[in-house]
Amino acid sequence: MRYYMLIVLLGLATLLTACRIDGLQLEMAKGWSYQSIAAWKHADPAQLALSKDQHWLYITTNGEATAFGASLMALNMKSGRQQTLIYGLNRLDAMAMAPDGTLWLGENFAHGLIWRVTKPDVLPEEQLVDRVHQSSENPAISSLRIAGVFAHASMVFSANGRDIYLADAMEGGGLYRFRIGRQQLQVWRDADHWQAIHHPDEARIEAKQLEARAFHNIRGLTRMDDGRILLAESGSGTIFALNDSEKPTLETWLSNSGVQHPSSIAWDSKRHWLWLTDQGKHAWLWAWDGRDLLEVSHHKSGIFSGVHSSHGRVFVNIRRTRGSAPEAVIELQERVANDD
Repeated sequence: MRYYMLIVLLGLATLLTACRIDGLQLEMAKGWSYQSIAAWKHADPAQLALSKDQHWLYITTNGEATAFGASLMALNMKSGRQQTLIYGLNRLDAMAMAPDGTLWLGENFAHGLIWRVTKPDVLPEEQLVDRVHQSSENPAISSLRIAGVFAHASMVFSANGRDIYLADAMEGGGLYRFRIGRQQLQVWRDADHWQAIHHPDEARIEAKQLEARAFHNIRGLTRMDDGRILLAESGSGTIFALNDSEKPTLETWLSNSGVQHPSSIAWDSKRHWLWLTDQGKHAWLWAWDGRDLLEVSHHKSGIFSGVHSSHGRVFVNIRRTRGSAPEAVIELQERVANDD
């Protein structure tokens, strides 16, 4: 078995190194370019997260749970080396780095779980997870059923790190808040805000019984500098803002006819604007500066499956929808005015 695994892994390594990252056929707006920093085939890259020291870029993959299908990959930003950290999770999508350096992961299907990885920067490669029995060969990887069983497409921590906001990406799904210290899951109700979920395994059913707010496919969550949480409702094309203060409010923040189906979103603290991926007839990468919707990139045969902004850097996952061209991670590069 180990010999067979070695052969498979060597084949995968050969495939990764053999991929060429030209020919992405991206249309870039004036003043913007990109650098391809990783490429592969048939990996289904989803979300991204950059470590605080900017040494590692983590990438979730949206494939099915198998012993040979990568679930979490890591890119060494200094050496450029790609490695697979975890196998065996199902349709891994959501990801967020906790203030304490713990990496939180979420599976995006009806019975998706939350997983935590402690000290991901020192996690050995090629860890196999048995999600059926919720076990791992490494104690650094653990499931957290109490945080809710539903389709996790995105997640984001509060500014103080005490709460993590989660969303059920399915049609009619709810917005949740998991209070880490109390180990308590709550769901948003427009009438009286947060209500406790007593059966996280049946969070969707209980949310419906509580008459919680039903959203049209929340695909993206991010946090602004002022602490507000932005939600991308893909089904309606609307971005909402949650001000989770003593008197919480949930209001429309952006509704623009140019945005069709917002998916992954990321707040850019350096530029003070919002990055959005849009999966309409074609794939679009937008930036909203508070006044104008700026088209940064356009792709006719692929999907911008994830966008992440940290330390002024912006990373985007590209997933091809047809053909054999490679999927890639790119880092955007902005040309300053005096470069002309």
